Amino acid sequence: MKNMIIWAAGIIDGEGCISIHKRNPGAPSQPRQISPVYRVDIKVKMIHKPAIEFLAKLFGVGTIYREQPGKNNKRVAWRWDVYGRDAYKVIKLVFPFLIVKRKEAIAIVKFMDANIRTVVRRNGVIPEILLLRESAYKDLRQLKMFEWK
Repeated sequence: MKNMIIWAAGIIDGEGCISIHKRNPGAPSQPRQISPVYRVDIKVKMIHKPAIEFLAKLFGVGTIYREQPGKNNKRVAWRWDVYGRDAYKVIKLVFPFLIVKRKEAIAIVKFMDANIRTVVRRNGVIPEILLLRESAYKDLRQLKMFEWK
């Protein structure tokens, strides 16, 4: 099992994307939303469908999507998406073996540890929790702006 987790870490390191998405209050889909909503996700996209299927089977979470060929590529691609707590569980499993995306994984762990369940009141999420969430979100965005020389 450990060898498979190491393999998955390599795939996520090379072909994956670890991110936090933010939806600000007042979005048309959620007009009553008061506080920003953050969502952690992992995406891995490849043309090799068996590898994508194996990731989903190995972790037992996520959804597989088929993507149509684009202008520059004539082949179908497959994408494995994992969100929220499931993404956090995957990160915790592969974390010891990540190299390229290790700092991004640290930002996700920081975010999820700060993303404790809170009762959303009329005034939204308490400011201290929002500050922790926003800090982790900004840390991850900053890491994604890194340019290899």
